[in-house]
Amino acid sequence: MTPAIGEELYDNDTFCKYEIIAHTHHFVPVVVETSGAFGTEALDLFAEIARRVRAVTQEVRARAFLLLQVSAALQRGNATSVLGSIGSA
Repeated sequence: MTPAIGEELYDNDTFCKYEIIAHTHHFVPVVVETSGAFGTEALDLFAEIARRVRAVTQEVRARAFLLLQVSAALQRGNATSVLGSIGSA
Protein backbone atom coordinates (compact mmCIF):
# COMPACT_ATOMS: atom_id res chain seq x y z
CA MET A 1 0.00 0.00 0.00
CA THR A 2 1.44 3.34 -1.00
CA PRO A 3 1.35 6.24 1.48
CA ALA A 4 -1.13 8.13 -0.71
CA ILE A 5 -3.53 5.18 -0.77
CA GLY A 6 -3.12 4.74 2.98
CA GLU A 7 -3.94 8.41 3.53
CA GLU A 8 -7.10 8.20 1.45
CA LEU A 9 -8.26 5.04 3.26
CA TYR A 10 -7.56 6.63 6.61
CA ASP A 11 -9.43 9.76 5.53
CA ASN A 12 -12.47 7.67 4.56
CA ASP A 13 -12.34 5.42 7.64
CA THR A 14 -11.94 8.39 9.97
CA PHE A 15 -14.76 10.29 8.32
CA CYS A 16 -17.07 7.26 8.66
CA LYS A 17 -16.11 6.93 12.32
CA TYR A 18 -17.20 10.51 13.01
CA GLU A 19 -20.07 10.67 10.54
CA ILE A 20 -22.59 11.41 13.31
CA ILE A 21 -20.91 14.67 14.35
CA ALA A 22 -20.31 15.55 10.70
CA HIS A 23 -24.04 16.29 10.45
CA THR A 24 -23.75 19.13 12.96
CA HIS A 25 -20.06 20.10 12.67
CA HIS A 26 -17.59 20.68 9.86
CA PHE A 27 -15.31 17.66 10.30
CA VAL A 28 -12.02 17.34 8.42
CA PRO A 29 -9.71 14.42 9.18
CA VAL A 30 -6.15 15.72 8.99
CA VAL A 31 -3.79 13.01 7.82
CA VAL A 32 -0.06 13.63 7.82
CA GLU A 33 2.32 10.76 7.17
CA THR A 34 5.43 10.64 9.34
CA SER A 35 7.38 11.22 6.13
CA GLY A 36 5.63 14.58 5.82
CA ALA A 37 3.10 13.68 3.12
CA PHE A 38 -0.21 15.46 3.68
CA GLY A 39 -3.60 13.94 2.93
CA THR A 40 -5.87 15.63 0.40
CA GLU A 41 -8.39 16.80 2.99
CA ALA A 42 -5.58 18.20 5.15
CA LEU A 43 -4.18 20.24 2.26
CA ASP A 44 -7.66 21.58 1.46
CA LEU A 45 -8.17 22.56 5.11
CA PHE A 46 -4.77 24.29 5.30
CA ALA A 47 -5.52 26.16 2.07
CA GLU A 48 -8.82 27.43 3.50
CA ILE A 49 -7.22 28.46 6.81
CA ALA A 50 -4.46 30.25 4.90
CA ARG A 51 -7.01 32.00 2.69
CA ARG A 52 -8.79 33.34 5.77
CA VAL A 53 -5.54 34.41 7.44
CA ARG A 54 -4.45 36.13 4.22
CA ALA A 55 -7.79 37.97 4.02
CA VAL A 56 -7.27 39.42 7.51
CA THR A 57 -3.51 39.95 7.59
CA GLN A 58 -2.68 40.46 3.90
CA GLU A 59 0.21 37.98 4.41
CA VAL A 60 0.60 36.19 1.07
CA ARG A 61 2.87 33.52 2.61
CA ALA A 62 0.25 32.36 5.14
CA ARG A 63 -0.10 28.88 3.59
CA ALA A 64 3.66 28.36 3.51
CA PHE A 65 3.99 29.45 7.13
CA LEU A 66 1.15 27.13 8.22
CA LEU A 67 2.62 24.13 6.39
CA LEU A 68 6.05 24.93 7.81
CA GLN A 69 4.72 24.94 11.38
CA VAL A 70 2.84 21.66 10.91
CA SER A 71 5.90 20.06 9.29
CA ALA A 72 8.17 21.27 12.10
CA ALA A 73 5.78 19.87 14.73
CA LEU A 74 5.74 16.55 12.89
CA GLN A 75 9.54 16.40 12.81
CA ARG A 76 9.74 17.27 16.51
CA GLY A 77 7.34 14.43 17.20
CA ASN A 78 9.39 12.05 15.05
CA ALA A 79 12.58 13.04 16.87
CA THR A 80 10.94 12.58 20.28
CA SER A 81 9.69 9.15 19.23
CA VAL A 82 13.11 8.03 18.00
CA LEU A 83 14.93 9.39 21.03
CA GLY A 84 12.36 7.80 23.35
CA SER A 85 12.88 4.40 21.76
CA ILE A 86 16.66 4.53 22.21
CA GLY A 87 16.58 4.92 25.97
CA SER A 88 19.38 6.24 28.11
CA ALA A 89 22.91 4.89 27.76
